[in-house]
Amino acid sequence: TFTANLSTETRNGTWNLRVQDAASADTGYINSWTLTL
Repeated sequence: TFTANLSTETRNGTWNLRVQDAASADTGYINSWTLTL
């Protein structure tokens, strides 16, 4: 679980989820995600 305080960001516009895995020899996936404003 990861939580970020985005209360100072504008709600309007396009939001993107970006993920980077820099470790080698492992696997994983994002099963789901939500953004609640």
